[in-house]
Amino acid sequence: MKLKEEQTRFDEVKWFASVAAGADQCGSYSFCGCCNKENSYPCARAARRYARGGIRVATVTVKKIMRSYSE
Repeated sequence: MKLKEEQTRFDEVKWFASVAAGADQCGSYSFCGCCNKENSYPCARAARRYARGGIRVATVTVKKIMRSYSE
C-alpha cells in the first residue's frame, strides 16, 4: 500500500477513535514513538518504522562549559 493510502486509513481510524474518546488520539498509538510530524504522511511512516523495529533518533549537541574554581 502506498504511503498516501496508509495515511488516509490512519487518519480515518484516528478520527473515529478521537470522537469515541472525546479527545485527540494523536500520539496514543504504539507506533507514535517513531513519529516525526514534520514529514509528509507521518502516521504511515511511523508505522513502517515501528514495524521494522526502528526508533526516532534525536540529535543532541552538548556545549562544553569551562569553569574556573577559586579556592
